[in-house]
Amino acid sequence: MRRSLDKPLLCLLAAGLVIHVLVFWGNLASPYGRVPSNDAEYYWDWGGRVAGGEWVGDAPFFAAPLYPYLLGIGRMLGVGLLGVASLQLVLHVATAGILARVATQLWERRVGLVVAGLWLVLADP
Repeated sequence: MRRSLDKPLLCLLAAGLVIHVLVFWGNLASPYGRVPSNDAEYYWDWGGRVAGGEWVGDAPFFAAPLYPYLLGIGRMLGVGLLGVASLQLVLHVATAGILARVATQLWERRVGLVVAGLWLVLADP
């Protein structure tokens, strides 16, 4: 019985992945979609400094450093913007699955599906 209940979640996650990939590729069609701006630019530059060997700056952290350091390690390994954005897309869909599982355990399966669906339609979680 549980196996048949996973089909709706898998369909929801697959649909979310397809829709997000289409939006992602649509953004890449724009010249503005290929250049980081605002927070993305700040973290991309910070990751570049980490990749360049600046592991510790001379000022306290303005923001949590985990993401910029992961970006820095990725940049050292040759991962570009496309790779980072692809990883974020996969993590976004995986988070929907995790949220569905947690909400299902706390309440019921339908709530889990609604929670996952709401997460997937967020423009910028």
